[in-house]
Amino acid sequence: MEAWQKAVVRILTPEGGATLGAGFLANRQKGLVLTSAHVVQGLDEVLVEFPLLGSSHRPPPRYAARVKDRDDKIDLAVLHLDEVPPDVHPPRLVRSGGVSLWGHPFRVLGFPEGHPQGTWAHGFLRATVGRGWIQLEAETPGFAVQPGFSGAPVWDAYEDGVVGLVVAAAREPETRAAFCIPTEHLLARWPHLAWEARPANPYRGLFFFREQDAPFFFGRERFVDEELFPAVQQHNFVFLIGASGAGKSSVVRAGLFPRLRQEPGWLITEFRPGQDPFLALAHSLMPLWMPEATPREQLHEARELAQDWRQGQIPLAEVIRDVLQRHGAARLLLFGDQFEELFTLNQPTTEEATTLRRRFLDLLLDAVEATRKDKALTLLLAMRADFMGHALGHRRLTEALNRDRPLH
Repeated sequence: MEAWQKAVVRILTPEGGATLGAGFLANRQKGLVLTSAHVVQGLDEVLVEFPLLGSSHRPPPRYAARVKDRDDKIDLAVLHLDEVPPDVHPPRLVRSGGVSLWGHPFRVLGFPEGHPQGTWAHGFLRATVGRGWIQLEAETPGFAVQPGFSGAPVWDAYEDGVVGLVVAAAREPETRAAFCIPTEHLLARWPHLAWEARPANPYRGLFFFREQDAPFFFGRERFVDEELFPAVQQHNFVFLIGASGAGKSSVVRAGLFPRLRQEPGWLITEFRPGQDPFLALAHSLMPLWMPEATPREQLHEARELAQDWRQGQIPLAEVIRDVLQRHGAARLLLFGDQFEELFTLNQPTTEEATTLRRRFLDLLLDAVEATRKDKALTLLLAMRADFMGHALGHRRLTEALNRDRPLH
């Protein structure tokens, strides 16, 4: 067991009969536990259990705790323990400091109904949404972040620390999306915890480079300036293929994106097909299409838009033109990263999956055709070379590739 996991707590009603949520030990000397304010709403005292300190022959220790401080506006609360178990220490806190956490793998322990011993959810961090929350996307197979996870610390495996505290889950369970309050908000509310925090690491190791990593990205400038950037400027469909690990994602995010933002009139968004490519695409457009909506509203609208697309309604080109009009922009770069997921994460042998895959490709290619003259859309797809055979099985995609030469 990793040391930080011992600090995760289950919060129960004062009599210990029902689980309210989760939290974590934030300061050992002062006996402080952090959780979400809604977990302890209307209560002055609760029970705090350290579930991972128990065993098959010894129940986990429980301690009475009082609500020391609560901020309902940002949905955070501090509990005070008079006693803390030995050998339990607060996890390392990580503040992003402007460094994007997109794509970082996360783990979180929660206590949904029927699982008082706890269950793990895992997945990937996404970008910041409204209210400064960070979006989480849970992977399958595995548990989704759901009621019972509120207040739990979100552990970033890349940063090796806690980057936030679970605050909400999407109402639509099929989205498998949730949100956490970033560590910065915790530290802004309780500055005395800041000494235990450290900044996020800007260096990428084996992770792909992102747009904000451009100052640390070297060696592909010629490819960006002489091939990728001109192709995106001149065409509205660009296909980037290469071997796994060749740096396709990095050259786009850390090479092309910063270069393109120097040009007037461009908007940029990105998606990965994942298990539901329609929903993934809809999610990627929501911050641009409905920038003033709350995260929950954006999730609801993304779900509705994805369903319309599955049924062949609402052309993607119409959505893109509306986005451009809202922002006073002329062109949108839509980057589909790891596009091989369209073939690997969707069952290829079922007729329904094949139909939906073809419909998704048609959705994209219809938008490419509808914007060919004014280039309102440039679709940039990055895919592993060993999946080209799957792509060539789609007639319209093959025709598009014959018309617009793939880049390597």
